[in-house]
Amino acid sequence: MPQEMVLSIQPSFDGTTEYYIRSYTTPKELVKAEYVLSGNANEKLKNSYVVKLSTETYEELRNKLKLGLSFKYGERVGMEDGETWCVESWYFQAIKICVQSPEYKTEERGYKGLLEYRSYLDALFESNT
Repeated sequence: MPQEMVLSIQPSFDGTTEYYIRSYTTPKELVKAEYVLSGNANEKLKNSYVVKLSTETYEELRNKLKLGLSFKYGERVGMEDGETWCVESWYFQAIKICVQSPEYKTEERGYKGLLEYRSYLDALFESNT
């Protein structure tokens, strides 16, 4: 079964950071995996962090993701460097979408909710360390 939610952030010249929910555990867990580039652009796991999710926090994650996906589709940015953010989710229906550099013209492009979603994920890890 696919993950309920995956947020993958891939910088142009650095390793990926990936957030995902383990829904097969009780309680559900949020995982943050940080990778580093290792020869031939292959990635190796550098760090992994886990936060157990209460029912309330899990529902808040779903709500914030829904808001985070409320952006303009079909734009062409044309940037060669920057970050590529990919969201894959089975919360509402099967979806996978990737966007380039959501920090670029965030308000104009409608990515404020997506950036807030990532900030919320990071805050969960900060409050549990």
